[in-house]
Order: sequence, then C-alpha cells, then structure tokens
Amino acid sequence: MTKYTIPYPGNFGGTVWGNGVMQWSKESLENLLSHRLGYTVFNLGRGAHFKGTTPKHPKAVSLPEPDRPKQDVIDEIVDRCPIYTSRQFEEAWEKAALIDRLYDYCEDIKNVMREEEDFEDFGYLVKLTKLFKPAEISDGITMLLRGTLMNTVISFEYYLNRAIDEKERKIMWQVFVEEFSTEIDELRDRAIEIFTDLEEGEPWETDFIR
Repeated sequence: MTKYTIPYPGNFGGTVWGNGVMQWSKESLENLLSHRLGYTVFNLGRGAHFKGTTPKHPKAVSLPEPDRPKQDVIDEIVDRCPIYTSRQFEEAWEKAALIDRLYDYCEDIKNVMREEEDFEDFGYLVKLTKLFKPAEISDGITMLLRGTLMNTVISFEYYLNRAIDEKERKIMWQVFVEEFSTEIDELRDRAIEIFTDLEEGEPWETDFIR
C-alpha cells in the first residue's frame, strides 16, 4: 500500500499529503511553468498548490459553449489512440524492473574491464560505448549511469596518455579497473536506495550523490 508521508500546502489552504512520485510530478510541472512566462495558469484542483499557479474554484470558471459536443471530441481522441494490450503492459513492466536490470547492467560493465586483455588497443572503449548507448534517450538504466562513468573513463585516458613507461601504464590500468568497479558498485547501491525510497513514499532528494 502506498504511503502518503510528504506534506504540501493545499491549493485552497490546509495541508495535503503525497508520496515521492507525486513530488517528482509536482516539481516537474512547476519547473515547466517557470519557463512559460506571460501566462496565467489557474489551479482548479482541491489537492496541492503548485508554484506558479493561481487557485481558482471550478464554479468561478465560465467557458463558452463548444462548437462540438464534448463526447464527440472525446470519442475521436480515444479512437485515434492505439490499444495498449495486457501483453504490452506486462512486457513494459518487466523491462522497467529497474533494480533487477541494474545489477545485470553493472556486472556487464565490470566484465568488460575484467576481461580486457589489451587495453592499449582501445577495444574496451568500443565495448563500453555499446553498453553506454550515448545516442539513446529511451533506456533509463544507461542514462542513469553513463554520464558519470564516461567522465571517469575520459579522466583515466587523459592521465594514461601522459604515462610513458609500460610498467606504469599497466599498474595504472589495474588501479583504474579496481576503482572503476568500486565506483560502479557505489552508484548502483545509491540508485537502488533512491528507487526503494521512492517506492516507499520517501521525499524526492536532489542530492543523489553523497
């Protein structure tokens, strides 16, 4: 059962209660409104007050009669929407099992590093790029980790290129693999902590990395 543990000022006074998902939605909408200057946005709801909106009771709103019956418009919109079948839902729900996928994804990244036999040929970079998918924006797992991890790799290559001695370069690689794996584990554990807190209705924190 969802816990509503986060208090918000009510749109018409008082206090309403929500959870982490609601807080994320609220902050996203408020951020959107902050970029829509020159508009007056009325909040007719009895729930939380949204920054950038003006409370207004629904009975105080007067709208002109529509050119077409409301139901005709609704039916037209619904008819244009594809049917989201139970099978599609089950497949999407399974793909969105972030915590389970996160473990496997992190192990895939670490295996690339562990199994690399010759880091000098940049082969590991090619393999990591395939996992990071830098051009894609539809995979939540890769987007969650790739920015931090790619910057770590770039930093390593920057300093590796300044080492001339072969033995030093091998030692740097060994240290990098160990530290990189530790970083992956820490990011994974922190992400799971965040996901779990949100599921349990904890407040949405902006300082993800401690």
